[in-house]
Amino acid sequence: MGLAKNTSRAAARAALLAFAALCALAAGCAGSRAPDAAGFDTPPPKGALLDADGAPLSEARLTGLLAGADYVLMGEGHANACDHAAQAHILQQALEAGISPVVGLEMLPAKAQPRLDAANRGEVKKEALEAHLDWEANWGYDYAMYAPVLELALDGGAPLFALNADKRLVKKAGRAGLESLRPSERARLPGELVPPPAAQEAFLKERFEEHKKLLAGMPGKDGKTKAPSFSDKRLHSFFTIQSLWDTQMAQRAFLARALYGRPVFVLAGAGHVERGWGAAHRLKAFDPDARVLSILPWRGGEAPAPGEADLYYFCPVVMKSRLGLTLELQAQGPGADPVPVITATAPGSRAEAAGLLPGDVISRAGGAPVSAMIDLHKAAIAAGRSRQPLVFEVLRNGESVAVSIDLGERQAK
Repeated sequence: MGLAKNTSRAAARAALLAFAALCALAAGCAGSRAPDAAGFDTPPPKGALLDADGAPLSEARLTGLLAGADYVLMGEGHANACDHAAQAHILQQALEAGISPVVGLEMLPAKAQPRLDAANRGEVKKEALEAHLDWEANWGYDYAMYAPVLELALDGGAPLFALNADKRLVKKAGRAGLESLRPSERARLPGELVPPPAAQEAFLKERFEEHKKLLAGMPGKDGKTKAPSFSDKRLHSFFTIQSLWDTQMAQRAFLARALYGRPVFVLAGAGHVERGWGAAHRLKAFDPDARVLSILPWRGGEAPAPGEADLYYFCPVVMKSRLGLTLELQAQGPGADPVPVITATAPGSRAEAAGLLPGDVISRAGGAPVSAMIDLHKAAIAAGRSRQPLVFEVLRNGESVAVSIDLGERQAK
């Protein structure tokens, strides 16, 4: 959510650009919709499997589809524990059905493959795997959420395979172009980048413009608003980075299938999977006849839009804030749109000190109504810029309660 103490204009611009990328490339930013076509008066259990129309999917049908695929792309929200649990469940069903895939990981760069090979050979104890993979430096998201699927793969004889590019090289290429890389650096990236399909490029341009307008409405440090510098060069850099990531992952997944002669289950951000774009589109360039099965998280509401993915698992949107809040989008009744609900407050955090409680429903932030996570993000930036506390209005036991949080120096833990 980005409710951080640093609210300078540069930080805000970077945060919103990152959020634009998240919305465009990770399906967790899909809008909240009222339940109808999915046929659920109330949401299904977390992790429930659904078919392309949003109807319940049997595990027998799931394993039949997995058995017929050369690549299974499983999208995720990186900070959503439910997503990771669902991925582990799908892998477990595959292993129990006698399907022994390679598990491809967006989380690790190709240069980490020797370390994964040692783990694949059984030379690394489970309790040492996080440090062995230098997880914090390579990825940074909570290892505990990923551990079950990694350990399940190793225990089940499903080799782990690194898919990503070195983030330092990606950043350099995005900033100054591929031509800025030294030959030794360029050799570590795909030979030719596969561009995004036209539909994805149009979608990303639209989102880019939306967030440009959003940032333009934010007050600067002087209290005035002015248009941000979202140049064509920055947009080109954005496309370069995304094409590099997706081409690299597709090429590595293709290599894994060739090396092992097995299907490849890819774990990656949902934006690399949705609508057949991202890595799925690039895979077709490397392996045109491959059978690709896509699986995405469904966040609730209407049935998924046609063409989003082949299968889904139900996991609500979850976000964590630096204020110590864990939030989940939950519908508060049949037919109601999901709203942010506090599910936990970290001990010693500013959220806990302010009196926010699990179960509180956030109805307003900074005086404005809240219906999505971006509303909280905007309220936090505005409060920080004005150097005023962030005021929440929450519904608690049927009553409205105002809670104020100072966005100054972080509370010591």
